[in-house]
Amino acid sequence: MGVISTDTPSNVLPGLPPPPGTVPNFVNPYSIAGSLKATNILFIVLTSLTTLARIYTKLFIIKSYGWPDYTIVLAWLGLIIRIAVHWQNYQYGAGIHQWDVPITNLVSFAKVGYTSEVMYPIVLAITKISICLQFMNIFTPSYTRKYRLIQGFIFLNSSLFIASFFIALLQCNPRARAWNRTIPGTCLQYQHFIPAISIFNLVSDAFMLAFPIFCIWNLQMSRERKVGVLLIFLIGILALVASILFVIFSFLNNSSEDNTFVLTQVGHCTVGETSAGILVGNFICLPRFFRIYLSKIKNFLTIFSWGRRTNRQTHESDTPLDQRKYTPKSESSNYVELEDQHVRPAYPPTYDSPNFNSTASKVVISSPPKAQTSFNEGNHTSDRNGVWRSVLVEQDVHHV
Repeated sequence: MGVISTDTPSNVLPGLPPPPGTVPNFVNPYSIAGSLKATNILFIVLTSLTTLARIYTKLFIIKSYGWPDYTIVLAWLGLIIRIAVHWQNYQYGAGIHQWDVPITNLVSFAKVGYTSEVMYPIVLAITKISICLQFMNIFTPSYTRKYRLIQGFIFLNSSLFIASFFIALLQCNPRARAWNRTIPGTCLQYQHFIPAISIFNLVSDAFMLAFPIFCIWNLQMSRERKVGVLLIFLIGILALVASILFVIFSFLNNSSEDNTFVLTQVGHCTVGETSAGILVGNFICLPRFFRIYLSKIKNFLTIFSWGRRTNRQTHESDTPLDQRKYTPKSESSNYVELEDQHVRPAYPPTYDSPNFNSTASKVVISSPPKAQTSFNEGNHTSDRNGVWRSVLVEQDVHHV
């Protein structure tokens, strides 16, 4: 069901000449607005729940926060505002073919779309900066090549998105011509710029997905735990899929004049890309939250099921207490963390050591210290920050 009012006058012109054999329908046009609204609500719910859980975890559980947290909250607020801006366009024909939209709605549609175009590079840039800052905290404990690589990536992304912001903002002179082409002036061919941005975003998202996979696969942990940790970062596939759709719809829009239908889908892909980025950044910080509260839920369900079992046990034969089986509860290990550790290198016994056996020959081969990432499940007493960290481990290799 379209959003065009049923009292539209019959003499109103369509916003675009219809294809041959098609009659403009201002009363009940084909529309994808319902699906777009549903996914927008889903984006808001998922990003809001995970962001609030992250804030709670950092403030009350870990009690440690920094710039990655400030920037992700800022990106989340920007996403909410941008979705609210998108929502206004549904009353002007967003999601409806332009030949089914009255021409009087196009100026308002274009003005709201212009606002969204200006907001997009800023919100996405803040999201990617937040994720990269988390990568620096997790995988680059010192000024290594990976540290410099992430810094270069942040600089490149920031430069591109700042340029994109000013190009979108100043695409027309006077500025009002961006949403009303009847005003005299000049404009850039901004529609040709969108595919270039979409391709860069695709490459950028592919890098941000591959970087943690490469780092995690080189960690000193079992294959099963590697897969468990990787599942969190693989949420970034959603951002990659959104970028691919952004590229497809950008090229479609490059040769299409059906802006109310195609441009709406392009904008929706950018919202999905930003939402996926926020989810990735939040889930990285939530293993401790899940470990604590899923354990409490499990204990609650255990108590509830125990109460139901006691009713059944009244009909069973009595069993001596010393013969009853008892299974102790164990803390869930489904969520694991990387934490700060201090690993002391193992030194071989000297020849003066009382435990040294003179009959055995010993060869000691020492390798230079190198940076490695250690893995630990963490505990509540020794884990100060409760976040994933990389540590510098001084290792000596001893061969006996």
